[in-house]
Amino acid sequence: MSYGRIENYSGSAIRILQIKDDKKIEKWSKREIEQVHKAIADSAYENSVKKDTLTALKRLYHFAAHDEIAIKAKGIDYDPAV
Repeated sequence: MSYGRIENYSGSAIRILQIKDDKKIEKWSKREIEQVHKAIADSAYENSVKKDTLTALKRLYHFAAHDEIAIKAKGIDYDPAV
Protein backbone atom coordinates (compact mmCIF):
# COMPACT_ATOMS: atom_id res chain seq x y z
CA MET A 1 0.00 0.00 0.00
CA SER A 2 1.34 3.41 -0.93
CA TYR A 3 1.92 6.26 1.51
CA GLY A 4 -0.61 8.37 -0.42
CA ARG A 5 -3.30 5.75 0.03
CA ILE A 6 -2.51 5.43 3.74
CA GLU A 7 -2.79 9.21 4.13
CA ASN A 8 -6.06 9.20 2.20
CA TYR A 9 -7.59 6.49 4.41
CA SER A 10 -6.40 8.18 7.59
CA GLY A 11 -7.94 11.49 6.51
CA SER A 12 -11.16 9.70 5.62
CA ALA A 13 -11.23 7.91 8.98
CA ILE A 14 -10.83 11.22 10.77
CA ARG A 15 -13.74 12.73 8.80
CA ILE A 16 -15.92 9.71 9.66
CA LEU A 17 -15.06 9.77 13.35
CA GLN A 18 -15.73 13.51 13.59
CA ILE A 19 -19.31 12.87 12.45
CA LYS A 20 -20.06 10.09 14.93
CA ASP A 21 -20.07 10.04 18.72
CA ASP A 22 -17.59 7.98 20.74
CA LYS A 23 -19.54 4.71 20.41
CA LYS A 24 -17.29 1.87 19.25
CA ILE A 25 -17.48 1.38 15.50
CA GLU A 26 -18.31 -2.33 15.76
CA LYS A 27 -21.38 -1.39 17.81
CA TRP A 28 -22.82 0.96 15.15
CA SER A 29 -26.25 -0.04 13.86
CA LYS A 30 -27.21 0.06 10.20
CA ARG A 31 -29.19 3.24 10.96
CA GLU A 32 -26.13 4.93 12.48
CA ILE A 33 -24.05 3.97 9.45
CA GLU A 34 -26.74 5.43 7.19
CA GLN A 35 -26.64 8.68 9.22
CA VAL A 36 -22.87 8.91 8.75
CA HIS A 37 -23.31 8.16 5.04
CA LYS A 38 -25.91 10.93 4.72
CA ALA A 39 -23.71 13.42 6.58
CA ILE A 40 -20.86 12.69 4.17
CA ALA A 41 -23.10 12.81 1.09
CA ASP A 42 -24.64 16.13 2.19
CA SER A 43 -21.29 17.71 3.11
CA ALA A 44 -19.48 20.42 1.17
CA TYR A 45 -16.57 18.09 0.36
CA GLU A 46 -15.57 17.59 -3.25
CA ASN A 47 -17.18 14.54 -4.88
CA SER A 48 -13.84 12.70 -4.99
CA VAL A 49 -13.41 13.23 -1.23
CA LYS A 50 -16.96 12.03 -0.60
CA LYS A 51 -16.33 8.89 -2.66
CA ASP A 52 -13.06 8.13 -0.86
CA THR A 53 -14.67 8.75 2.54
CA LEU A 54 -17.63 6.49 1.79
CA THR A 55 -15.26 3.76 0.61
CA ALA A 56 -13.29 4.15 3.84
CA LEU A 57 -16.55 3.96 5.83
CA LYS A 58 -17.41 0.51 4.51
CA ARG A 59 -13.83 -0.74 4.92
CA LEU A 60 -13.46 0.72 8.40
CA TYR A 61 -16.80 -0.67 9.61
CA HIS A 62 -16.19 -4.13 8.13
CA PHE A 63 -12.75 -4.37 9.72
CA ALA A 64 -14.03 -3.15 13.11
CA ALA A 65 -16.97 -5.57 13.08
CA HIS A 66 -15.17 -8.65 11.72
CA ASP A 67 -11.45 -8.13 12.36
CA GLU A 68 -10.69 -8.88 8.73
CA ILE A 69 -10.20 -7.00 5.48
CA ALA A 70 -12.95 -7.59 2.93
CA ILE A 71 -11.44 -8.96 -0.29
CA LYS A 72 -14.07 -9.88 -2.86
CA ALA A 73 -11.56 -11.90 -4.90
CA LYS A 74 -11.15 -14.18 -1.86
CA GLY A 75 -14.89 -14.41 -1.27
CA ILE A 76 -14.91 -11.98 1.66
CA ASP A 77 -17.58 -9.36 0.94
CA TYR A 78 -18.36 -6.26 2.99
CA ASP A 79 -20.72 -6.48 5.93
CA PRO A 80 -24.34 -6.02 4.74
CA ALA A 81 -24.76 -3.10 7.16
CA VAL A 82 -22.67 -0.99 4.79
